[in-house]
Amino acid sequence: MDKKSFWFLWIAFLATVSANPAVLLEDNALAESGRKSTVSGFELKGEDVAPNFGLFESSCPGRFGFSIATDSSEKNKSGLVAIGVPGRDAVLILEPKGDTSQGRVFANNWIVDVDLHSEETRSCYQQKEHFGTAVALWGNWIAISSVVKGRIDIYEKSRDGTRWDNKGHIDGTIIEGWNEDSEYGKRLIWFCKEDNLFLLISAPKWYCPIRHTFFRWLFGRSYARHHCGCVFMYKYIIGTNSWKHIQTINPPQEWSVEASVSLSWISFGEAVSLWNDSYFAVGAPGTACWKYKDTIERRKRYCGSVFIYKWEKEKLNYHMEVQPHDMEGGDAFGSSLVSLYPFSLAVGAPRQDCYDGHLAKSSCGAVYLIDGTQDILSARLKNIQRYKPDVQLGSFDLFGFAVEAPENGNFLLVSAPGSWHERGTVFLLKRARGSFAWTEKNLSMSRCLWKESRPFSNLGWQIRLINYGEQYWLLAGAPFARFQEGSVYIVPFLD
Repeated sequence: MDKKSFWFLWIAFLATVSANPAVLLEDNALAESGRKSTVSGFELKGEDVAPNFGLFESSCPGRFGFSIATDSSEKNKSGLVAIGVPGRDAVLILEPKGDTSQGRVFANNWIVDVDLHSEETRSCYQQKEHFGTAVALWGNWIAISSVVKGRIDIYEKSRDGTRWDNKGHIDGTIIEGWNEDSEYGKRLIWFCKEDNLFLLISAPKWYCPIRHTFFRWLFGRSYARHHCGCVFMYKYIIGTNSWKHIQTINPPQEWSVEASVSLSWISFGEAVSLWNDSYFAVGAPGTACWKYKDTIERRKRYCGSVFIYKWEKEKLNYHMEVQPHDMEGGDAFGSSLVSLYPFSLAVGAPRQDCYDGHLAKSSCGAVYLIDGTQDILSARLKNIQRYKPDVQLGSFDLFGFAVEAPENGNFLLVSAPGSWHERGTVFLLKRARGSFAWTEKNLSMSRCLWKESRPFSNLGWQIRLINYGEQYWLLAGAPFARFQEGSVYIVPFLD
């Protein structure tokens, strides 16, 4: 082979690698199982997943992967994945094809099961409904939010599996206190209790309800223009295809007053998670720091809190508030939540600014692990531990922006979508010896997932796990990749 041919082949090889970069996961669990310790993941590009999907022909950014949902039901694990494309007012529902040969070609066998999109197709220059900002799957049910429109559309898959039937919609604009900035439908959670299907809908910028005074009664003002947030609970009425609003969950009254006086954004409902079978956790990253005794000083420092609610007779009753003692102003504790079996809770605190004036903080972003096995019943949580990334992160790296864990709780995934020039990183934390006591000894953050991509991809904007076949698959959204067209990266690994 002459030099000219050699250089031609070398340039062709580099071009191929650059066009199809791999997502790498280094994990000793793979080596111990006799398989390779480095497994290549796959990239699903928004424009390639559904080439015949008409909305992808538009030049406006689709942001494929802005939201991702996997089947969260206890039964009928379907393997379905719903991916929101809010830039095109659309949602793609993908299904893994059978006979995947040990799962190694799993990503290459995604098929489009059906596409759901808004009835009104608008141009890039018109205001969008943002249909697909949040999605939630429960067996054969799917809920899709249109944040700008304040509406949740609900579908059920037909028995023959050929179509999705509309099962009505929930209109948030008819609720007193709704406003265009409320972000109604930012988080959606399905759950089933006593053979009834329920849906939680969060609106983290809902206006604060204020107690009536004589003047407010006289002029008819009952809501202050400060963003407290709300969570709404709906129940499906069998046989009528309708959804009944049964409860509105507001932050405790003292927080409504605090927000009104200090003009703060509590953002109650920024994250919502089912905790065990009887409790729910609601994140409010904008709450003030209680450790400061001076009221004025406290209002300037937003630490964040998590509010715990207990399920009792088709109602969520307030149980307690959680705010670790080592919180600092701006930590945004409660921005993300995930439950870990049997009774642990992971809470993200993706601090944006690592500096307080000219003083550098000890860490920029963290994840807190709460063990409430015994103390939760008496409204006391003593075992709260903080874990920082083991790599140097800076401002706006957003470590803790999203968290995810499997049902058995053996490991935890934490994303930092702003890290490495906004390429994004997903960190892996593992338990050891089957212990549910989180300690520095049996929990490490020595491995991470990362994608060699262009800046501004924001890998880890959304992360979800699916247990399909004999192993887990991580789906990480990068909605701003490829000029905001978006991608979803799939990485296989063993537990």
